[in-house]
Amino acid sequence: MQYSYDNFTDSNTQEDGLDIQRYWILLKSNWYWILISVIICVLAAYAYLYRTVPVYQVKAKILVNDDKNGGRSGSKLADISELLLSAKNNVENEVEILKTYDLMRTVAVDQQAYIVYTGEALFKTNEIWPAPVKVTLLTAPDLISRTQEFDLQLQQDNFFILKGTKKSYKAELGKPIAVKEVGTIVVEKTNVPFNKDKYDAIKIGFYTLAETVRNMMNRSAIAVTGKTVSTIDLSFKSQVPLQGEVLLQQLISNYMQQNLNDKNVIADSTLSFIAARLKMVGDELAVLENNISQFKNQNKLMDIPIQTRQIIESSTTNAQEQAGIENQLQVYRELSKHLDNEKQARVVPGMSLIQDAVLNNLTREYNTTISEYERARVSNTEDNPVVTNLHNQISRLKDDMKVSVYSNIRQLEAVKKQYSSRNGLLEHQLRSLPVVERGYIDLARMQQIKQEQYIFLQKAWEETAISRTSNVSNAKMIDSPKANPLPVSPRKKMIYAIAFILGLSIPIGIFYFSDLLNVRIRSKEDVLKQVDIPVYGELIHSAEKSDIVVKAGSRSPIAEQFRALRTNIEFSIKNGSCKTLLVTSGEQSEGKSFVATNLAITMALLNKKVLLLEMDLRKPSISKKLGLHVTTGFSTYIVQESLALSEILIPIEGFEQLHVLPSGPIPPNPAELILSDRTKNLFAQLQSQYDYLIIDAPPVGLVADAQILGKYAQNTLFIVRHNYTHKQQLKRVSGILKDNKLPGLALVINDIPIKKGYGYGYGYGYGYGYGFYQ
Repeated sequence: MQYSYDNFTDSNTQEDGLDIQRYWILLKSNWYWILISVIICVLAAYAYLYRTVPVYQVKAKILVNDDKNGGRSGSKLADISELLLSAKNNVENEVEILKTYDLMRTVAVDQQAYIVYTGEALFKTNEIWPAPVKVTLLTAPDLISRTQEFDLQLQQDNFFILKGTKKSYKAELGKPIAVKEVGTIVVEKTNVPFNKDKYDAIKIGFYTLAETVRNMMNRSAIAVTGKTVSTIDLSFKSQVPLQGEVLLQQLISNYMQQNLNDKNVIADSTLSFIAARLKMVGDELAVLENNISQFKNQNKLMDIPIQTRQIIESSTTNAQEQAGIENQLQVYRELSKHLDNEKQARVVPGMSLIQDAVLNNLTREYNTTISEYERARVSNTEDNPVVTNLHNQISRLKDDMKVSVYSNIRQLEAVKKQYSSRNGLLEHQLRSLPVVERGYIDLARMQQIKQEQYIFLQKAWEETAISRTSNVSNAKMIDSPKANPLPVSPRKKMIYAIAFILGLSIPIGIFYFSDLLNVRIRSKEDVLKQVDIPVYGELIHSAEKSDIVVKAGSRSPIAEQFRALRTNIEFSIKNGSCKTLLVTSGEQSEGKSFVATNLAITMALLNKKVLLLEMDLRKPSISKKLGLHVTTGFSTYIVQESLALSEILIPIEGFEQLHVLPSGPIPPNPAELILSDRTKNLFAQLQSQYDYLIIDAPPVGLVADAQILGKYAQNTLFIVRHNYTHKQQLKRVSGILKDNKLPGLALVINDIPIKKGYGYGYGYGYGYGYGFYQ
C-alpha cells in the first residue's frame, strides 16, 4: 500500500501538549499515588501545626486630644484647614512616640519580659504565663550579656536546680543566687499549678534587654485609624493571649504616664520660678517690716494725722498698681531672656503669670511641641521628617512669642511711665510733711508694694499647684486590650488547604512533566502525533514465559490481538499468489522477532501455508525462540549452490502449515548475500510454494538489510515498543515513507502494560473484552 506525501505530518509540526483525556486516564490509573501524596502532605501539615506555637493578636484603641489648638478661634476656612492639618500631625507624632525604643524598653523592664518561661512536651515547646514559678531579677537587666536557657528542676527539700548547657546552679527557693552573665535572681513558687500531663519540664530563658525590646517592637503594630479621626490602633502579637493583653496595657499606661510627665515638667518649671520669686520677695518684705518696727520705736510714732493717711493711701495705691506692672514686666523680661537663648529649646516657665491670652496659648503650644520634639528625638535622627517638622513648628512659635512679648513690654513700659509721673505729684505732697512722717510713709509704701507682690506670687503659686494636680494625659484609652480568640498564625484551615493542594499537585505535576518531557512512545496518540501512518495492531505485555503466545484454541487477550492484527493485514495486503510481509523495527529489542513468529503462527492457524524467514543474519533469534538446533540455513544455501531448498526448510511441530527458513551461520557479508541472484531466485521459488511469506528483517535504523529485502515484500510492519522506542526514532520511519524504501508501511505497538493508563484503546478494557473466553 502506497501513501501520499501529503498525508505525512512531520513531528516538528505536531503539537506536543498533553491530551486531557489521556492524562485523565493516566491519573485514574495512578490514583493511589495521589492518595498517598495527599495523606503525606496532610500528615506533614498536622506535624507542623502540632510543633508550631499559635500566635494571638491583641488589639486596643486610644483617642488623642489636640491640646495645642485649644486657644485658637475663628471661622475662616483657612483656620479650619490649618486646625485639621495640625490635629493630623499631632496624632502622627503620637504614633511615632508610641513606636519609640525607650517607651518599649520601659514596658520590658516593668513586666520583666526578658525572662521567658516555657514548657516542654513531646516535640513541642510552649510559652507559659503565668508560670508555676516566678523568677525575679534583683540586678539591672542590662547586665544580661547574652541569651541563656536553663532547665528548672524543683526538689522535694524546697530547693531548685537551674541546669544550663555549661553550668548548673542549686539554691533554696526565695533565696538570692548569682547566675553568671545574668545577675542575682530569686526563684519563688506561685499559686499556678504545674500541669504535668501537658508539660514534661519547665525552661527559664534569660534574654538580653536589647533583644527583648526589638522582639516586642517587631510584634507590635501602631497606626492611625483614619485620615479624619484622631484615634490610634495598637496591636500586639503574643503566644499567650493574657500576657499580650498585659504588655499592651503596660505600653499604653507608660505612654500616658510619659505624656502626663511632660505636662508636669512645664508646671514644675513654673512652680520653681514662682517659688524663687516668693523667697526673694518674702525676704525683702521681712526686712521692711523689721525696719518699720524699729522706725516706730526710735521715733515714738504712735498715730498719723488724717491728711497724712490720705497721702499714704494714694501713694500706696499708686505703688501697688505700679508693682503689678513691674511684676508683669519682670515676667516678660525673663521670658524674653529665655527665648533669646540660642541653645537647645526648653520649656517656658511662668505661664500662670502671663495675663495675655494670646501669648498664654502660644506658650502652651510651644511647651507641648517641645515635649513632643524631645520624645521624637529619642528614636529618630534629626533628618527624620517628624523631627524636622516639630523643629520647624518650634521655630515658628518662638518667633511668634518674641513678637508678642516685645509688644507687651512696650505697652507695659508706657503704662509704667504714667504711674511714675503720678508718683512725682505724690512725692511733692510728701515733701510738705514732717521728716518723721515722710520717712514712715516711704517705709510703709515699700511694705505695701512688697506685700502686693508677695500676695500676687502666692496666688499664682497656688493656681499653678492646683493646675498641676489636675493635669491629665492628652490620650485616652477608648478600647482596652483584648485578644482575638482565634490565632492569627498558623491558620489551620489555610495550612490544611495548602497541604491538600500540594498533595494533589505534586503527583499530578510529576505525571504531567514526566509525560510532557517523555521522549519515548507510550501510546498510539504519541505515534500519530509524529507520523501519519496507520496502526495495524496494539499488543499488550505478555506475562507468559514462552515467546510463543498464539496456539490453537488459545483465547488469551494477546492471542486475540494477534488475530486482530492478522485481520487488518488481510484487508490491507495486495491480492496475489503469495502474500509477503516484512517485519522490522527502528532498533533491536523492540519485539520484531516476537511479532513475526506469533503472526506466522496466527496465519498458519487459517490452514494457510506459511513460511517464516529468519533474515536477521546479524543477530538471529527466531530459531532460538522456536527451540530449533540447526547448522544450515539461508547463508549456507546462498553460498553452497549444491544445497537443495528442501534441506533448509524446517517444519514446526504442532503447526503443520508452518515452516521456518533459519538464517544459518552468521556470515561476514550479510548485505552481499541478500543482494545475490540466488536470493532473488530463492524468493521467486518460495512465493510459488507458500501462501504467506513473513520476513523477520534486521532493524531498519541500524543496517540497510531491511530496505534491501523490502523489494520482495508487499507490506511492511514497523514494530514500536511501548516506553522503549524513542519518538525521534519515528523520524526515520517518516524518511522511509517519503522515499518509498519499504512497501505498504504500517505500525504495530508492542508490549503495552495492561494496568497503565496510557491511551484510548488499551491499558483498560482488555479484561472486559476478552475475559470471558478465559
